[in-house]
Amino acid sequence: MPFFPEFRSCLGEVIRTNRKRMAISQMVLAERAGVTRRFIQELENGRSDISLRTLLALSRALETSLAEICAQIESAMRNGSHEG
Repeated sequence: MPFFPEFRSCLGEVIRTNRKRMAISQMVLAERAGVTRRFIQELENGRSDISLRTLLALSRALETSLAEICAQIESAMRNGSHEG
């Protein structure tokens, strides 16, 4: 199932890019989204799965829409710009 590692890697890249755009730490993002810093770390490193509910919470914490996060993930996957 090569799709899932690629998805995780791209998701992590998108979360990290948006977090850095806002100039906030993993801890601040975690607090805003109601998750742990460790979860954010694992997510950004492509080592964690995520529920739709948590992805929605992260998009709100990152002050963007779920649709925009999904579009960014899709673009990263299409362009092969992930590290995975």
